[in-house]
Amino acid sequence: MDGDLTERMLTDLELGRISMFAYEDNGEVLELAIDGKIVKWDIVNQGELNDSKTGLHGYVLEKDGQMVVAFEGTKVTDNFGIDVVEDLNGIVLGHPDYPLEEYERKYIGTPSQDAAIASGSAKVSGEGTIIYSNDNQFVSAKKELNRVAKENGYKDMDEMVKSVGKENVTFTGHSLGGGLAEFFAVEYDVQGVSFAAANTYNLLSDEKKKRVDDGAYREQIISYAFLTDAVGTSVGGERKNALGSVYYMKEESNYSLNPFNNHGLKNYLNKDQFDENGYYRGEVLIGKGIRTALLFSPLYYKNNGYGNFPIVIKTESMKKLIKEMQLLMMELENVIKVMIQFPDMHDQTISATISSFMGKAGTGAYSELTASDVTNIVNDYARNHASPALFYNDSEHEKALEEAMLALEDTEELISKMYMMAADLNKADQVVARWMN
Repeated sequence: MDGDLTERMLTDLELGRISMFAYEDNGEVLELAIDGKIVKWDIVNQGELNDSKTGLHGYVLEKDGQMVVAFEGTKVTDNFGIDVVEDLNGIVLGHPDYPLEEYERKYIGTPSQDAAIASGSAKVSGEGTIIYSNDNQFVSAKKELNRVAKENGYKDMDEMVKSVGKENVTFTGHSLGGGLAEFFAVEYDVQGVSFAAANTYNLLSDEKKKRVDDGAYREQIISYAFLTDAVGTSVGGERKNALGSVYYMKEESNYSLNPFNNHGLKNYLNKDQFDENGYYRGEVLIGKGIRTALLFSPLYYKNNGYGNFPIVIKTESMKKLIKEMQLLMMELENVIKVMIQFPDMHDQTISATISSFMGKAGTGAYSELTASDVTNIVNDYARNHASPALFYNDSEHEKALEEAMLALEDTEELISKMYMMAADLNKADQVVARWMN
């Protein structure tokens, strides 16, 4: 791999700390100690994003030809009430009209339309339509981004992104900020890395939703979340309608069932989660669908030139899972072997034990023991009075053996199908690689 390439690229740790920086007011410069080196990020001219009315806050940062836009997430203090409204209306009840500064509808005089007009959030045009106005963090973010672009000599943020180069622009953030980051990564067709992001799929236009559904952003947008986090996974399960690729953080052994316990950004910035280069260690990440630990961080794959890395990750995860299943099958085969041998081992052990005590009866320490006593003891504890005596339930043993044999067959069939799936994923990766070249 190209080591210089890795050093130039953004890492999970760097983006996590930048996302944390977005929560700071009046920031000037961000200095990070990564791998023993000081990494300095400057705020571009007038690059603090701020709208106290909607609660928007964040920064536009630059370093070595790269630009990162970081959005603040929901804060428990200051703008908490505003952010909660944003989370509810924008994320939970989201609609493609929500991020638009204005949108039109036919005016039919409904109470809700009249109430909007009375509140000043809508007005009637002369063409029989009602024009609604939105004032929320998505709208103010677009305004603020365009303002920053103009302060730096560009017509708007679209032009600034094109000048910097889409491959050099990354949006990041946590929680609501992560949702904003993913939304604008789609909006400007750039990179995005989020932490516990609120899902903004419902805010996209139908055209952009189709692109998401077709997997257009699965290499551009990487989202990290805990499966137990109701925000990062929408409903506390695997995220539906993800804008890009979602990877789950491994839960600590003492994790709480509280759906918001793992939501905080600090849960993504534990130093033990990262390797020496600032990437998440593979063993702390779980792939979506195939819930097995990864070999490397998805950002590592991406930065080191792996084309179509989500398929590469799924293929490697599948192969790793196959090996685990093969070990399980070997253990199951050993169990079945012992279960088959058990009746003979049992009979031999019982016969030898009875013969031993029969031979000792009436002698030495066993002078009070008679052959009848041995027979009576065996009859009292055995499950039958036949020969050989059984000290286990043979019908339950046969049933358990039959179930184990069926489990072995199912495991073999499952491994066979997994081999086929891994091969299909590998072929898909090769097809995409040929197409890209």
